[in-house]
Amino acid sequence: MTKKPPTRQDRWRKKHMRTISTRLTRKQAERLESACFWVGITPYKLAQNLLMNWLRDWENRHTPS
Repeated sequence: MTKKPPTRQDRWRKKHMRTISTRLTRKQAERLESACFWVGITPYKLAQNLLMNWLRDWENRHTPS
């Protein structure tokens, strides 16, 4: 099997994007997936929203006026 050369998008992602993850127990993951299903959001989008909201709030509290 030969490996395809990276596309322009692959190169951009490698340069600009990072992945942050966590481990959950199976029961925790099932609870999360169920709640996300009923709200209509993916667990990944929920994690992104929570992290970015926390970061914005933290920066607002710790940035000199």
